[in-house]
Amino acid sequence: PHGTSMLAQFAASVALSRILAQAGTVPSLILSQSLGECAALVAAGALTIAEGTRLVCALSDVYRSPGTRGALVLVQAGEAETRALLARAARDDLVLACVNTPRQTVVSGSADAVAALMGLAGPRRKILPVPLRAHDPALWEYRDRFLSLIGEVDQQPLRVPVYSSTQRRCYTEAEKLGEALADNWVMPAYSIDAFIRLAPPRGRLFIELGVGRTLAYSVGEMLPGARTLTPLDPPGASR
Repeated sequence: PHGTSMLAQFAASVALSRILAQAGTVPSLILSQSLGECAALVAAGALTIAEGTRLVCALSDVYRSPGTRGALVLVQAGEAETRALLARAARDDLVLACVNTPRQTVVSGSADAVAALMGLAGPRRKILPVPLRAHDPALWEYRDRFLSLIGEVDQQPLRVPVYSSTQRRCYTEAEKLGEALADNWVMPAYSIDAFIRLAPPRGRLFIELGVGRTLAYSVGEMLPGARTLTPLDPPGASR
């Protein structure tokens, strides 16, 4: 059913963060990206599980609209090369959505625009199994709809710093988290910035709280030799 995937990913990340906390593993920093922003804020104590769940469900409701449909494309190229590819495509409905590493980005756009993009010569690319647009200014009206749905957010002080890859900084105590989360859907995500600031690793352990190994892959690209754990990476999953 609609929304099950979003809620399941959120629940898995929150559950893993609780298991780690019970084992005495306290993070020095949580890096949040995309849907993971809600789980990160719960893990950091800024949101209760109930409030985080409410926000994920509201986002899911917004994504029922046909206007949010589209595609995300993983591009094996850096920001400059990807922007050059988008310039050649010359489509207003294609944008740079994420910069993961110096050699990997994500593009968001309409299904038609993505089909045209895939037909161009250039860096290797792959359509992700997410039939939605994200980190895309075309979603601005849905950002406002999300805010109208959630109303006032019940937020608590952060127990752990949370770095937002869309805000490109750590959240502050004065942050209005509802607005920050809404901005997340229309602003590009730069997880690369956080990894630049965290270099060199100096013995740090990076634990992927999300399903898969997206951020762990970025850590490996940006910080060679860094230690990573991916507890929610399914055995045999495609890379």
